[in-house]
Amino acid sequence: MIKTHLYRLYIAAVVMALFTTSAASQESWPSSPVRIVVPYAPGGSIDILARQLSNALSEILNATFVVENKSGAAGAIGTQYVASQPADGYTFLFTTVSHTLAPSLRDLPFDPQKDFVAVINVADSPQVLIRNPSLKVETLQELINMAKSQPGKLSYGHSGHGAPANIAMELLKSKADIDILGIPYKGAGPVVTAVRANEVPLGMASLPAVASLLSSGQIAALGVSTPQRNKLIPQVPTFAESGVPGYNFNTWLGLVAKVGTPKEDMAKLVDATNEALANPKILKAFTSQGFDTVGGTSKDFELMLNDEFARWPALLKEAGIEKQQ
Repeated sequence: MIKTHLYRLYIAAVVMALFTTSAASQESWPSSPVRIVVPYAPGGSIDILARQLSNALSEILNATFVVENKSGAAGAIGTQYVASQPADGYTFLFTTVSHTLAPSLRDLPFDPQKDFVAVINVADSPQVLIRNPSLKVETLQELINMAKSQPGKLSYGHSGHGAPANIAMELLKSKADIDILGIPYKGAGPVVTAVRANEVPLGMASLPAVASLLSSGQIAALGVSTPQRNKLIPQVPTFAESGVPGYNFNTWLGLVAKVGTPKEDMAKLVDATNEALANPKILKAFTSQGFDTVGGTSKDFELMLNDEFARWPALLKEAGIEKQQ
């Protein structure tokens, strides 16, 4: 009887110790540096904003957040790296719309939908349709009319097959039923340079790449791809309000984690990120790079990602963008 009683006390003590250790672990997160992996090269707007957010999270959570750049293969190398790491709450991916586009564009050694979970939608930014000032159109509708009157005669620059800018324009062409020749360049910067030099009359590029030249008048904007106007260039209308109703292409930024990451850790990260995004300093940093902050819940972001995973295959097929083998 005494042995049985002692054994029960021992089991109870072990269970209590395990519970206490687990609870302490949850309470202490983050107890070591948290890595935010950016699957793009240092120095770009995504990297800059990741570092701004990382610094804010370090202050809010009294912990160390560090940014690691693992670029290559249109973001696939960094994404695969995060998928290979432990799901322990200490490695997150700061990714873009390419995360949901990638499965429709190329074969991958991982599944972005099944291998990752949504944490929080951080910000969004449009692709911008730009023109050289010598092209005599002032609105998107005027461009559509011109393109229909001379199919295949106009051309636009983009940053490569399957890049967000390429997809944004091909979707626009499909929905507006116009024929404009696409010319690939090695990045948004060369596209903007080509439009400014009138090497091509039109271009599609990210807002951070075009903002300074828009303000100087060296190029002009015909519209933005998001459903709402952007705070940095509120004078530029959306495609949807300019003759292409229902158009929506959003170059978002968000945090995702490897599936199995502790929900309690992600919840803390969501709360801290929302707090950071409400900080005027962070708001200014994002706006200056052409991004409007979003925030919200993991569920909000999950629903958005699932919607994109579901709709991209058909939309890309409609736009004539094929999966590369």
